[in-house]
Amino acid sequence: MGDCCEPDGYDAAFSDRFARRVARRYRRRGLSQSSRAIVSFLSERGIAGASVLEIGGGVGEIQVELLRRGATRATNLEISTNYESEAVELLDRAGMRDRVDRRFVDIAQVPDEVELTDVVVLHRVSAVIPTTDGCSLRPAARPTGCWCSAIRRAT
Repeated sequence: MGDCCEPDGYDAAFSDRFARRVARRYRRRGLSQSSRAIVSFLSERGIAGASVLEIGGGVGEIQVELLRRGATRATNLEISTNYESEAVELLDRAGMRDRVDRRFVDIAQVPDEVELTDVVVLHRVSAVIPTTDGCSLRPAARPTGCWCSAIRRAT
């Protein structure tokens, strides 16, 4: 397997310092522009009663906002544990800790461990999956309803 698929360095790249900065920004200014676009897109299509899976949701600000707009439950899949402290604090402040399941799963390695869900959100995440001829990018989750993806473009 090529080194493009190696998970080493996730905790360094997604540090607890970065998590604190993201959570502080959300508490002070709300969602980023791209996160607002995702929440708006899904809300306009009817999020009430839906289950949400966010892959790499970080501190969970998108999940909090979707739950506020009527989603029933959310699952966050992470590969770095450094977001957990800030995420739990954010969920506690919002009174939503019991509505979010935070799991540490690399779905590129074990995609079958992810249950079906109504909505899958990928925000600034790429799944690099090993293949017989190298590595490829491809979705590693199975939505029953909407698949929402936002990629930050270089400016």
